[in-house]
Amino acid sequence: MRRRAVTWADVPRPANKLDYRFTLGPKWMLLHVLAVVGLAVMITACMWQLSRLQDKQTSNARYAARSAQPSDSVAAVVPATATLEQRADAEYRLLEARGRYLLDEEVFVRTRSLNGQTGAWVLTPLLLEDEPGVAVVVCRGWIPASDTTPTLPAGAQAPSGPVTVLGLAMPGESRSAFGSLDASGVELTVLARLDLVRLQEQVEPKLLGVYLQLHEQQPAAMGPYPMLVPPPPPDEGPHRSYAGQWAIFAVIWVFGYPMLVRRCAQRRALEVDHGSGLAG
Repeated sequence: MRRRAVTWADVPRPANKLDYRFTLGPKWMLLHVLAVVGLAVMITACMWQLSRLQDKQTSNARYAARSAQPSDSVAAVVPATATLEQRADAEYRLLEARGRYLLDEEVFVRTRSLNGQTGAWVLTPLLLEDEPGVAVVVCRGWIPASDTTPTLPAGAQAPSGPVTVLGLAMPGESRSAFGSLDASGVELTVLARLDLVRLQEQVEPKLLGVYLQLHEQQPAAMGPYPMLVPPPPPDEGPHRSYAGQWAIFAVIWVFGYPMLVRRCAQRRALEVDHGSGLAG
């Protein structure tokens, strides 16, 4: 004999009206507070991801507009006395510089990946020929490195004579709250980040407030390394999907927590009904 499927009508229902006064107890008040805090965290995370998405869209639009502008001299666009506003206006522009590389001042930025491989960036200050005593840091590209002491591969050395470079103007990096700290007061050959302020401590010429992410160079590099660092990707990243996930979590929380409270109230009412039946 086949068993009859269980339907909604088979679920026991409490005989009396649900009583929610139990939710005013200390334990439940604590749960209410945690529920509100959890919902606030989800909404905040969703809004933060939307803000990151907007920043990425703004950055993409700025890059598309500025990279299409004709190239100009980096010293003319971002002079040594440039204000923060001038540096920001130069970001993502293709700028040109002529001069000689300061080979003895070359440093690396560790733990930089390219195509899934660990490596380092090569930073070489370029002493500008039309600005005496002024240099611009050129990120000549990426080299493979499996440890924290990178070395230049064969053929990756910078030209020793006059060069002309065309690069994407980029702002220097700064330390985050939990980022590693580069020692001060000593000359470093490997940095944790592309920190122009820290690099200025050990470079005699005045450094411009932006660096050039190399796009072209004459004379060209002798070997395959350093490999050019690609420009910022035009995609929006995962922020839209992350914001959607947090929004879904928040909606589930809004409907799920009251359902949990109601289920507890129903269970307590059924226990009361069952106790009354036994007493009768």
